[in-house]
Amino acid sequence: MRRFPRWPVAILAMRMLAGCSDNGGSTVRCVTDDDCPGDQQCVGGNCQLPGDPGIRTCDRIEDCRPGEFCDNGVCRPIPDEPDAGVEDGDAGPGDPGPGDPGPGDPGGDPGADQPQVDYSRLGFTVAVARAASSGPATQCVSGVHPEANAGGSLPLITVADGFTLSGSVESGAEVRILTERPACVPGPVTAAGGQYAFFVAGGKSYDVQAIGSGGKVAHQNVAVNANTTRNLSFPAGVEVAGGPVTDDNSQGVNGWTIQGWHRTGPHAGKLSHAGVQTTTIDSEPGMFAIALPGDAHHDLLGFGPQGGPYPPQVLYEDVDPNGPDLFGERLKVPYTLSGRVTFDELGAPGTLFLLEQHNDPRLEAEASAGTDGNYQVQVRAGAWDMEVVPSAAAFNQGAAAYLHPDYSLYTDKTLDIVLAQAEQVTFTGRVEDVRGQPVTDATVRLLLDQAVLAEGDYSTCDTQPADTDATGTFTIRCNILPP
Repeated sequence: MRRFPRWPVAILAMRMLAGCSDNGGSTVRCVTDDDCPGDQQCVGGNCQLPGDPGIRTCDRIEDCRPGEFCDNGVCRPIPDEPDAGVEDGDAGPGDPGPGDPGPGDPGGDPGADQPQVDYSRLGFTVAVARAASSGPATQCVSGVHPEANAGGSLPLITVADGFTLSGSVESGAEVRILTERPACVPGPVTAAGGQYAFFVAGGKSYDVQAIGSGGKVAHQNVAVNANTTRNLSFPAGVEVAGGPVTDDNSQGVNGWTIQGWHRTGPHAGKLSHAGVQTTTIDSEPGMFAIALPGDAHHDLLGFGPQGGPYPPQVLYEDVDPNGPDLFGERLKVPYTLSGRVTFDELGAPGTLFLLEQHNDPRLEAEASAGTDGNYQVQVRAGAWDMEVVPSAAAFNQGAAAYLHPDYSLYTDKTLDIVLAQAEQVTFTGRVEDVRGQPVTDATVRLLLDQAVLAEGDYSTCDTQPADTDATGTFTIRCNILPP
């Protein structure tokens, strides 16, 4: 595909492209009549005498008049039929050259003057979410590639029917399905009246978590191949007392949330207690008592009040609930990562800055760039996986994402980030159920499947979901970087 630079208007006014007109004159690119010589006028970005059509230069078909197409930088009339005597495969005068489609060629927008771009190298997971409790379930369809040489056209997406996963649990408990991609499953529910229910795709196992009163936690792994009932119950807990949790001046701090996480056992790496607050006990601030399942060891993590001077951190490791009480623990001083996010030489306010500790995804940090694009985030020492998500305004102008895996932070650092310019592509697809009927009541997200192996710029899709229309069709924009 031949690509032409899209120069700013100020540069276009200085660049002049000359060519022969129908009456022997010349055509000069312009912005106003003042850019044209003699009595010529600026018409459609080209200088010409009044009434003289001249030769109109072009970068794309939109630069030409109706009934014309862009041929090698010049607007030409669309021929009604091939010239007589021209054999198949031979280009006649004004015909597009080899590899360039003629006006109205299939495979793209009507009137496109270039072949459709091949985006089939891209891989997507398509997340289809529905609120209904029959027909297709909320689910993800992976391994979706745009059709070859068809621009943003996606193949037909077929979603499977669902089954009900339901059961009883403590009334008021919050129940959710744990997954690395939350868009692929229904969102959390509150068990009103002691009942919970999800409508999910079959042929899979789901990790169900419930959080009840007092922060107690239950887990169940449930295989779903039909309508399934699974009741959830909370394990008995052993109370563990600890503290004081102190700041770097050895002063006890209240209002910190102490969470338990399974370190051993079948639920290793998962939440074991949703959290208790540090408080004053026997005149000693920074104390806590937490009930943990007694059949495993646990890690205790601390999360301070929002906007506080200390980041989330691991306070106690490998805690045996049947062992002795825990001694005091001093909060560790954070390091500050700060800088400015810019796009197109301007600050990018609202850009989201996400950090996840490389070897411990339980610890996360988040910041949003201010009105001038400046950000600041406090984290513990270590290696962090960094993701910079462009703001809505920057995304709309074609900003790519920036990712930096395994970013070392063992001192205060300044990191300025320039978001790259990408090509904004609209991808179009259609969702049907297994009976071939359009799925009209769904929201769709496109999740790019791309390996993050090194620091750099990465393609990204709109974070806002799209709705399917009456035919099951949806459109989503993505900012795509070249391979």
